[in-house]
Amino acid sequence: MNSPNEKQLVSEVVQMLRDKYDELDITLYLREKGLEPEQIAPIIEAAKTERLAEKMTYLPQRNKRIFWILVAITILVLIIDFFVLPSASLIGYSTMLSILGSGVFVFCCYLLILHYKTWTPEFLKHRDTPKYNFSFLPIFIIPAVIVFFIMSWVFDAKAKSDLTANMERTTGTIMDGHSYSSRKFDFTEVTVQFKTKTGQLLTINKDISKYDFKEFYKGQTVDVLYSKNNPQIIEILTDRMSAQDVTHSEERDIRIPDLLSLFNTKPDDISAKLDKITFGWNHTSPGDTWINNRKNILLQMNDQYMVLTSQGSGALLYPKQLLAAGFTRVGEAANMPYSLAPQTFENDQFTVIVKTSRVQDQFINTLTITRK
Repeated sequence: MNSPNEKQLVSEVVQMLRDKYDELDITLYLREKGLEPEQIAPIIEAAKTERLAEKMTYLPQRNKRIFWILVAITILVLIIDFFVLPSASLIGYSTMLSILGSGVFVFCCYLLILHYKTWTPEFLKHRDTPKYNFSFLPIFIIPAVIVFFIMSWVFDAKAKSDLTANMERTTGTIMDGHSYSSRKFDFTEVTVQFKTKTGQLLTINKDISKYDFKEFYKGQTVDVLYSKNNPQIIEILTDRMSAQDVTHSEERDIRIPDLLSLFNTKPDDISAKLDKITFGWNHTSPGDTWINNRKNILLQMNDQYMVLTSQGSGALLYPKQLLAAGFTRVGEAANMPYSLAPQTFENDQFTVIVKTSRVQDQFINTLTITRK
């Protein structure tokens, strides 16, 4: 049996390599041509060398181009995920967008790994393009979860920043609420309805903690903060931390030095100064009254006097603070420092009377400060 022309056979095998034939098919083809095993190996090796030289003329540039395009797409997805979407007033869809964004970003990273160094001779010797094997995707679940939580945090941070910068205050009504719990999952939300300053009536579902959920009931009136740029961004003032986080107020009790300093504060600045102590003050205009419904505090004042009405332990706190501020207790109550009877304190500038009365189970404190 005459052997076929070796050069022609190499050319045929090169064409088969171009057509994606595997080595087994090429070997069977050459066996049909009458070649022995010891003749087939050199022909296949020569064809591979020729095919590699051919691929090296254009595939490195193409594969590098594909890799850098994927790099650009991944960076673009990163920018969209962490900068564009959180700023696009889509806070109501933050969970869905975080899931989608983390999935797309991790998939882009997977493609980058597959296409890395696909332009090298070591890679091109065996194949032209990477082999996609999606069975490896489950190992990317943990990175996807990490990206999801980072995206969720960015959405929350952006919403909080927007709310702080564009805050409006109103009251709303709790319309409904739901709480679902399991060993691994807790989901709690309330539905609040409120009207913006422009007259727009909104009904918003707000995620809250399971601990706060028990403080709400249907029909309850609550203080609501919303962003005038995006009223979908809201905060329901439920406790000290929620107000402190959003409003940057100190969220503490009003002290005697705070009250005395108000006499030297312009009327237009009093609300802001009170809000820095504890948020939620409303000024009746025209008038000389400030009310904080969150804390059940009423303040009435002018240039010469001030009356503060509150609930709690003022009967003990205010006298101690007055004595620490240099006031002297005068009158009959001076010999009964822990009595609920009216107590009078004086210094060179002010006379202060502290009264405490009991209404059912509540102690009502009235603090009257008068300039001399």
